[in-house]
Amino acid sequence: MRLNSLIHSKSEEIKNVKYLFILHCFDKIIPLLVTPYLMVTLGASGYGYIGFSMAIIQYLMLFTDFGFNLSATQRIAIAKERGNEELSRVFLSTLAAKIMLLISGTLMGFALVITVPSFKEFTKTIFAMYPMVVGTVLTSSWFFQGIGKIRVSAIVTSISKLLVLPFTFVLVKGVEDYDLAAFIQGIAYFIAGCVNFILLIRLKLIKLIRIKLNDVFLEIKESFPLFLSSVATSAYTQLFTVILGLHANTAAVGRYSASERIMRALCFAIYSPINAAYYPKIASLSRNNADAAKKMIWKLSKLILLIMMFLSVLLFAFADSISSLLGKEYQDFSTLLRIMSFAPVPIALGAVFGQMGLVAMGDMHTKKLFQRVYVIAGAVSLVAVFVLTNFFAETGAAVSLLITEYLVFIMMLMYYRKNICC
Repeated sequence: MRLNSLIHSKSEEIKNVKYLFILHCFDKIIPLLVTPYLMVTLGASGYGYIGFSMAIIQYLMLFTDFGFNLSATQRIAIAKERGNEELSRVFLSTLAAKIMLLISGTLMGFALVITVPSFKEFTKTIFAMYPMVVGTVLTSSWFFQGIGKIRVSAIVTSISKLLVLPFTFVLVKGVEDYDLAAFIQGIAYFIAGCVNFILLIRLKLIKLIRIKLNDVFLEIKESFPLFLSSVATSAYTQLFTVILGLHANTAAVGRYSASERIMRALCFAIYSPINAAYYPKIASLSRNNADAAKKMIWKLSKLILLIMMFLSVLLFAFADSISSLLGKEYQDFSTLLRIMSFAPVPIALGAVFGQMGLVAMGDMHTKKLFQRVYVIAGAVSLVAVFVLTNFFAETGAAVSLLITEYLVFIMMLMYYRKNICC
């Protein structure tokens, strides 16, 4: 089947992609409008508090998620074929694990924030954004994705965020309102998570059964390599912002975090619907027809390459126009955006060959290879960011990010071809 047949296919996955793409566009429109508004209203310095605090909060989110968005989705996709009881066991065990991790992660995270002197300046903003972590735990999109009903979850999550985030335009009016802006973003995720969880209960997709502690630890064990991968990945996502915040002023943090956020938001607005629709399909199909799953990944990679190349051209071409709208404090913003415009291609293709290839189609061995990629890339990124940021501040951080994303893509492709494809 040719690439155009994949685009025009009437399969359930293609319908999900088209539907989810529309929803994700709505889901990203408000944040993308909110980001430039906050950049201008708070200034580069004020927005730096948002960017730094978001990086810290995302570490807590990373710990509580623990890679379940991939491992649990895969296990749910397989468990649904075995009946409601097995489906319920996987869901409840994963939820229990996430709650345990939330409690322990919160205690450790807040202890760190309160005791480390460099963090004290950002303490209030971090606390204001904390509801985002709880909301992420409550959101069960990984479960809906696994059973092939991600559209239901996406509608609820998108509408909940769209109803809350516009309050930013009403309530945030000056430079001093960065804590309020952080709280609005946090509470939007919290409300979306609550509504998502209520929906899951109302639909009666699971039943309450007794689970053992061993069931909980099994889910943690299955996800542990993916968690380590996420920790390594955070070296060039969240940690870059933290390092920049410790070595440069908040204005530099604001410019860097805003440009990265815009680039990733556009990239994942396109990639996330495709992944949400096809990841469980490939995970399930690989058990019965591995060749068909491989062909599907290859077609998706070609389609995503074309789309991401187009996105890169747009970001590069309109960097000056975007920068001019933001004011004098963002005079270097266009340079950062142009550097990052080369990132969508390796980000998306690395995710295809890593998540859909090594994780969805693979076993524990390929999950460890997936982990190895990010450990190596994380180590390289730390060396690069410490050297380049020292000389070039936020521009050095952007170049470090680009180097790392291409390294991840090359290694994911190499391991996929060696262990899955051939």
